[in-house]
Amino acid sequence: MIKNRFILSKFIFVIFFLLIGRFLFPIGDEPDYFLRAIKVIKNIDYYNLTINKNTDIYQFFRFLFSTLSENSYYSCNLQSSPTDFFAKIDYTTCTDTIKNIFIRFFLTIFFFLIIVAPLYLNKTYFILKYYGLRCSLSQWNVKKQILLLSILFPSLIYHLGFLSAEAVTLLLSLLIFLFRGSHHFVMVILFLIFLIDYSDALIVFGYYIFISTVIRYYKFFYYWIFFFLISSLFILIFRETIIFFLSEFFFKFNYIFLEQNFFNIADKYNLILRPIITYLGFIFLTANKIKVIPLYILFSFFLAKFFFSIIKKIHYEKEFKKKNKFIKNFLIFVSSFFFIINIVFIFPSHSFVKYYIFIFPFFLLSIVDVYKLKNVFIFAIISNIVVFLNLLIYYK
Repeated sequence: MIKNRFILSKFIFVIFFLLIGRFLFPIGDEPDYFLRAIKVIKNIDYYNLTINKNTDIYQFFRFLFSTLSENSYYSCNLQSSPTDFFAKIDYTTCTDTIKNIFIRFFLTIFFFLIIVAPLYLNKTYFILKYYGLRCSLSQWNVKKQILLLSILFPSLIYHLGFLSAEAVTLLLSLLIFLFRGSHHFVMVILFLIFLIDYSDALIVFGYYIFISTVIRYYKFFYYWIFFFLISSLFILIFRETIIFFLSEFFFKFNYIFLEQNFFNIADKYNLILRPIITYLGFIFLTANKIKVIPLYILFSFFLAKFFFSIIKKIHYEKEFKKKNKFIKNFLIFVSSFFFIINIVFIFPSHSFVKYYIFIFPFFLLSIVDVYKLKNVFIFAIISNIVVFLNLLIYYK
């Protein structure tokens, strides 16, 4: 049983927001909806490895999918673009049937409850500790709260509701935050992600190696910052050479290389616009570029305040242990930012936040050094309300 009322209340809000989102998110407004949904509904996959087709996680639910359609994307009349501040959503064509809404809600909740919920049972920690979990009970409890807080934010609510295997790989990827440092657990999680969607596994694996290296040598904080700046400059200058080099060795990178050069994706996304799109996606941005301007202003204000506060804490904190904690968590924040921005600069097709949304708890780890967990919880609730109110206004 889960006895912590604070955690239970978060579970209730997550389930509630996932349900409201299913009613308000326009049908088919998901990245690559046609290609991803057809994989779920009919197990037809145009671009994944054979192994991903054979490890179909939806095979036991396919009897529910008779009324679902991957073609619903084309029926939704939605007016929005990267330069529009607001959107116009046609209520008649962009809302799903009650039956479909509850089928998709059931799928999301089912995977959420079997992947995430068991980790919040009281005896789970001691079972995992017996099998080699490298984490104290107090650290485990804090991580659990941060993970659930992350899921409460609008961008996670939006991504977890996708009609695709990406919703499941996201849940598994989020567990990397809980098990970081316990490499054997992480390898099991990465293996499961690879079986479901190998392209997601590549990003998660790359991030885990990168962040583990940074944390291991976090005492070289200022050297890391210097390294990040130099590496970003290097990538910007030698971007084409790096892409070509990677494409020679890895099939996935070769696909991305072809995607950018022959499908003109590199020209579609302006160099400066790419990281902005990714940033907005962490807050809330749909595949069809539905934006929530008030939320961007709120997030940006509190993030600016966070940066000033954490820098003050690092420089003026007298107690050595506390100072080291702030430095370590802030380095995780900064290094995660540079990991994302460097990939975005190299691969414009990977500007969308769906590839990196699992990193959200790592950002939040440093943020709760400045803002109390309870205040972050309230902010997450307010954020969802702002998103849902804006969506209601956009419907015509």
